[in-house]
Amino acid sequence: MKRFLLLTLLTVMLGFSLSAQGPYRTVTIKQLQQVSLDSLLLADQIGGVAARWTLQTSAFYKTPRETVDVVAQCVVPPGVITFSTSRGRFTMVLRDPDNPTGVWSSILVFPATPFDTSALQGAGFLNVEQGDIIRIRGYIDEFPTNSMNSATQFAPIAHQIAIIGQAPVPEPPVLTVRDFYRGSFPGGTIGYSKGEPYEGAMVMFTNLTVASVLHSGNGTANLVDAEGNMISTYDASGWFTTRGHRLAASTYQLPAIGSVIDTLRGMITTVSGAENERGFRLSPMMPGDIKIGKILPSLTSHSRTPIVVSPSDTAKISVRAFRQTGGSRLERVLLRRSMNNGPFVIDTMKTVANDSMYHASIPPQSADAFVKYFITAVDSAGNAQTLASSAFGGVERDTSKGVFFYTVLNRALTTYDVQWTPFANGRSPYVGAVVTVAGVVTADSSDLRTSPISTAQGGTNAWYIQNGTSPWNGLWLFGADSTLAKLRKGDSISVTGTVQENFDVTRLGFIQHPVQVHATGRPLPQPVVLTTGIFDRTVGNGTPSAEQWEGMLVRFNNVTITSIDPTFADPTEYEFATAGSGSILVRRDGMNTFSNVRGDTVLGNKIFYNGDKFSFVQGIMFYANNRYKFVPRGNSDFGTYTTGVVIRHDETTPGSFALAQNYPNPFNPTTTIQFDVPQSANVRLSVYNMLGQEVRLLLDEQKSQGRYSVRFDARLLPSGVYFYRLVSGEVSFTKRMVLIK
Repeated sequence: MKRFLLLTLLTVMLGFSLSAQGPYRTVTIKQLQQVSLDSLLLADQIGGVAARWTLQTSAFYKTPRETVDVVAQCVVPPGVITFSTSRGRFTMVLRDPDNPTGVWSSILVFPATPFDTSALQGAGFLNVEQGDIIRIRGYIDEFPTNSMNSATQFAPIAHQIAIIGQAPVPEPPVLTVRDFYRGSFPGGTIGYSKGEPYEGAMVMFTNLTVASVLHSGNGTANLVDAEGNMISTYDASGWFTTRGHRLAASTYQLPAIGSVIDTLRGMITTVSGAENERGFRLSPMMPGDIKIGKILPSLTSHSRTPIVVSPSDTAKISVRAFRQTGGSRLERVLLRRSMNNGPFVIDTMKTVANDSMYHASIPPQSADAFVKYFITAVDSAGNAQTLASSAFGGVERDTSKGVFFYTVLNRALTTYDVQWTPFANGRSPYVGAVVTVAGVVTADSSDLRTSPISTAQGGTNAWYIQNGTSPWNGLWLFGADSTLAKLRKGDSISVTGTVQENFDVTRLGFIQHPVQVHATGRPLPQPVVLTTGIFDRTVGNGTPSAEQWEGMLVRFNNVTITSIDPTFADPTEYEFATAGSGSILVRRDGMNTFSNVRGDTVLGNKIFYNGDKFSFVQGIMFYANNRYKFVPRGNSDFGTYTTGVVIRHDETTPGSFALAQNYPNPFNPTTTIQFDVPQSANVRLSVYNMLGQEVRLLLDEQKSQGRYSVRFDARLLPSGVYFYRLVSGEVSFTKRMVLIK
């Protein structure tokens, strides 16, 4: 009662204060959040194309930012969301008290800079409790920018928060995972049209299974529904994390793999960095938001001896199985094996008393026999857990994505044997085996860096071998530089090492010294000509049409740069596409002088922009951080470069520098900029957005006397106000133009 009287008094006092502060309009959360269905359906269609990221941004995300007042109910109070050490306790979740459906009803409140927080404390931010209905002032921000998976955030400004009243917080709506993501990540599709309306909202899922650990250090997991659709948790809340921002009162432990989650409540959000491409994630917030049901047996640590099986070998299979805390007694462990795709035969695996290791054998088979198998553990309650392969991310439990397998061999392994798999998990059957393979070196330290230019999104180093141009015949060599340093392109070699899967890339590691060189100067295999859509962002690891080219030389003809900054966590990656095809992500681990980073001009690099073209680009196929990626080597891997800018020169004799207004203006998507040069000089013409960021360099070169017309194509830029600037020596001009799509 005392708090209610205080709230009433504050409301009367602050109502006068707010009305006296300025002409700020009051809007609803729905007005701040809602995006047209047509835009979201288009986002569904094109996927995570960074250049079209504004399809899902708030209409209030604009320059200049509009400051507004919002009346809303606090669902998650300050002090619960703690992921940002500088601003975390000043973060909360608000919902529209007059929008009971949950659609476009909620928003995350997050201060724009750490410097705002002390002023916010003085404005009463930390006085807000769950259930309070408040009036708060701020503006809309999006993070990360240039990402289709950005989060709309309400950035509060330091103005006294009015607490108007209190009401019970309603139960969140029960939704399904397929509303947000269909399929297993990667390779599934983000549901923008159904998911975006719940961004920032508290929702509930039921009957999910913990498929895998996403990040043990954070306490996050991948969850799947009965249809195999996947969503991952995020540890924004201090209650549900194992990181440093964990609240002292938290008792949270990461649920065991196989645990069934009866109900899971939390906030729908997106996350920057390497996990951004998962799209929507769910962040449990308050104690009780995760309710665990049945707990399945644990099944891990598979091994096969020998790994490479000959016709005379008995393959010994071992696995660790045990009852997890809270689960039922382990009853039996079964090996299910099949020969040459015949029916599965079931063997009961044996163990020594009080030992968690279980064993069974597969008898010798004839040469070239194809053997596949998987393992099942069953408890006394009839709950079963499966271990199907050495993959991870939930795939290791999914027999539809593949199982353990090997081919019985009476010969030495080839690169094809190491790489080939008939299954959609991309795993080599010989991981852990020490093998010797042969091939021609297709990349060395003169082509690729010995260490990646950036490790934020994974990366490759210098050495690859290949046998011919047939699929499954390329392989990454990873070992000590001193062992591999003398290898050169065109060397025909035999190399011994250990078969590894490094973040879903098959490679030969722990290379043994010395590497045997049989011949030098051999011709390299011709690059296989492909289209970029084979490796688009929607293509998951192990997809056979893409996986078969891993580690091989490939070539893309007539490519267009589609995004110079598609990866928030690694600004050195870029994307291009062949005509009518999806885009591929490109890593800059090659020793070439083409760059998407503007600051690299000081290194003498050629900077390209969205819309620029190459007649071809060739290089090595790679995979890292849930994406197939492409790595051009030296400059010879790039064909003819054509800027997306068309320049015409009229040999007039202007008396001075001049910059004309672009025409047409407004424009969509092309416009012409005209300028005069009175005498030969270096001229720089560039385009900037409202934040002062250079978004396009149209030219920066020596120009002779005359009048120039530059045709600027802005089809890959969002609508908005832009400025174009001409600089030559001490002369500069700036004019404004408007792009309307």
